[in-house]
Amino acid sequence: MIKYLPEVKFRIGMVIERKIPQFKCLITDAMEDYDSGAWEFFRHYERIMSDIGQLFHTDSEWKENYVKLMRYYSDIGSSLILKRKAPDPGFMRQFISSEIENTDPEEVLMRAKTSVVGSILRIGSDVEMLTSELLRIGRIPRFSESFSVDKFEGLQLFAKVLYSRGIDKSKE
Repeated sequence: MIKYLPEVKFRIGMVIERKIPQFKCLITDAMEDYDSGAWEFFRHYERIMSDIGQLFHTDSEWKENYVKLMRYYSDIGSSLILKRKAPDPGFMRQFISSEIENTDPEEVLMRAKTSVVGSILRIGSDVEMLTSELLRIGRIPRFSESFSVDKFEGLQLFAKVLYSRGIDKSKE
């Protein structure tokens, strides 16, 4: 297995300098290590955004709703970077039509007539994983102002909307 090795300079067989790459973090306005949590969070965040964009085409009858969800999700990202209050997630409650807590995901997937159901459920699961990352990073003092409970709650509701849509779509 090939592993990425940071730049290491040698002099007569001895390590004299080891430089581990960093990135400029817009939240802290400082150079941060890639394993600080913020970099991973936003890579995961961007992947979910891309997946939602794909739903515009694979679940096109719900595109208008995905556009609204995408705007909310984008506003969450902006609020993290700009240290602002989370956008109001209240509008999403109208999209929850299925009983999520007592639903067996295997049953949902087995009755689905299209693979888009699996994609929707996976994206919902990814959003839930992102909420876990958000809480972990929020415990780090320099990130705590941005990674707050209101954003966690909004993303949890976002995941519920996706689960509900997946369940509804599986019944079609």
